Amino acid sequence: MFRKLVLLSFLLFSSFQLVAQSSDVYSAEEVKAALLVQVARHLNWPEHSQSDNFSIAVWNDRRAFQSLRALDGVSVHEQQIIVQLVTKFDDLNTANLVYIPSSQLGAQTEVAVTLRGKGVLIVTENSDSLYNTMINLVVEEGESQLSSPRFDVNRPNIVFEGIEIAPELLLFGGSEVDIAELYYQTELAKQALREQNAQAFEQLRTQQQRLADKESEFTILAQRADALTSELTVKQQALSDNESRLNSLLERLAAADEGNAQALRELERKAQELSVAERSLNQYSADIESQKTLLFDLQQEVRNTRRELSEQQEELQRRQDQLTRAESEVETQSKVIDQQRSLINVILLIFTIVVVSAVIIVNLFLKNRRINLALKNTLSDLTETQAQLIESEKLASLGQLVTGVAHEVNTPLGIALTAVSTIGSDVQTFKDKMLEGTLKKSDVTRFTDRMQELDTLVQGNLERCHTLVQDFKKVSADQVFSESRKVFVKEYCENVMNTLSVLLSKNNVEWRVEGDNPELNLDPGILSQVLSNLTTNAVNHAFEDIDYRKVSVKIEEGKGSIVIIFSDNGMGMKEDVLERIYDPFFTTKRGDGGTGLGMNIVHNLVTAKLFGNISADTEIGRGTTITIELPKKVQKGTL
Repeated sequence: MFRKLVLLSFLLFSSFQLVAQSSDVYSAEEVKAALLVQVARHLNWPEHSQSDNFSIAVWNDRRAFQSLRALDGVSVHEQQIIVQLVTKFDDLNTANLVYIPSSQLGAQTEVAVTLRGKGVLIVTENSDSLYNTMINLVVEEGESQLSSPRFDVNRPNIVFEGIEIAPELLLFGGSEVDIAELYYQTELAKQALREQNAQAFEQLRTQQQRLADKESEFTILAQRADALTSELTVKQQALSDNESRLNSLLERLAAADEGNAQALRELERKAQELSVAERSLNQYSADIESQKTLLFDLQQEVRNTRRELSEQQEELQRRQDQLTRAESEVETQSKVIDQQRSLINVILLIFTIVVVSAVIIVNLFLKNRRINLALKNTLSDLTETQAQLIESEKLASLGQLVTGVAHEVNTPLGIALTAVSTIGSDVQTFKDKMLEGTLKKSDVTRFTDRMQELDTLVQGNLERCHTLVQDFKKVSADQVFSESRKVFVKEYCENVMNTLSVLLSKNNVEWRVEGDNPELNLDPGILSQVLSNLTTNAVNHAFEDIDYRKVSVKIEEGKGSIVIIFSDNGMGMKEDVLERIYDPFFTTKRGDGGTGLGMNIVHNLVTAKLFGNISADTEIGRGTTITIELPKKVQKGTL
């Protein structure tokens, strides 16, 4: 499975290289759109963010939105992509991926704070603030076409959001952001935030000082208002006393006519004093109203100042919350760094396991050598069996069969020997690098992949040898020992044709066995001899001047019989030849070594030994069909 993933990644990477080479066809916007799709396909989102659609939100740039509209309907993780233009922060929460063009990088920090912890991938273009992004596309200014896709990957931020990263992501031109540089930029951002908070605290202290000054002025004005109120009270009391005295004088004036003139003068004087007192009272009343107006204005200013102070305190609290979140993010990234250290320890453990595996592979190499020796002994046994079988006239064709099987066994055996030799060479190279201390992780990966490939190659070819030997043993044993037993007809025909595959492939003839697989009680050696003669006869006579050659064996199960249909797509036979094909010593190639006994033997075996019927049908230019009908049951004692 891992080799398939690596191959797929290599093909995808090659496709991107082709896009880079054909820059006169694909624009930078098209490559960026394709890169977004590939990035999304190599990331796995948390389960809570899965839905029927995959949403891509483009932040506040209509031109970038129009260029990415082509992705609508493209499939990612069995979801249909929907591209949206977003201008409000609240609308970002429903997106799977947020794309911030280079023209809108000013909002990057606020977007990152808004989406923190919500499982949303942030992709930026040419951003310098890498600590607030996850994937950053690198595009030169004024570059209308991309020579190759380039992007930076902030792995800690992606891991923090719970998004899984496929190992093949970096094969498309990406590079991971340096952790030390990212930590340095984060510290700079925290320092800038601390400076902003210090400025905010200084502004707050200034506002508090201004408020204290205003409160002091308010206290002084209040004291002055109290003094004026007291003075007004005194004046009012004096006015009341004057009124009392005036009343007393009037009574005295009424009582004493003699002092009328003097009383009138006194009255005028008192009236003048009263007028002066009234003017003074009016002046004091005007002063009090003025002070009250000033006091009201001061109270209004104090309320405004308190409101501004409250807003600044809220802003300060918000900045403190941002600082707290930033510190939490730094702590999370520190944990990620610790996890990476743990990963390094795991890699060291894996290296130890690989060393142990190398020892096991050496033992496997020695074991394969023993298997090869056993196969050579088996091949020698096959040759001895061939010499024994040639002595029987009934199985005269078995010599050709043994030669073909030996040749067929020799090919996979040679491949297996070559693969085992390669294993020994690779093991020695791996051992040398390990002893020299130059072994890399990539060397270990290549070594294990190479061992798996060679092991698969060796096992596949040894399996092929085993299958050929087993099929040959079945067929040869049935031909040597004439004994009836139950066999599955289709399966046995496949074994026989498999032993004849060398003859067929040598003459460029395709073959297949199809149809039913009934069970039948018969002498399998006779059936093997029939199929061998039919195949040899077709190869020798049917395919002159025929480019595409094929033979087929079809088995049909009837009510009381089983029909075997052997057909070829050769040149067919004339009518006079068809009438004589079962005659002994009749052949159309006597000058080429033909004996004319092949079809005669087939006819005799089918009718006399298998108690069946055989018929032939042919058409010039279309081929020949031999139909053999065998009874399911024969009378007891006939076999």
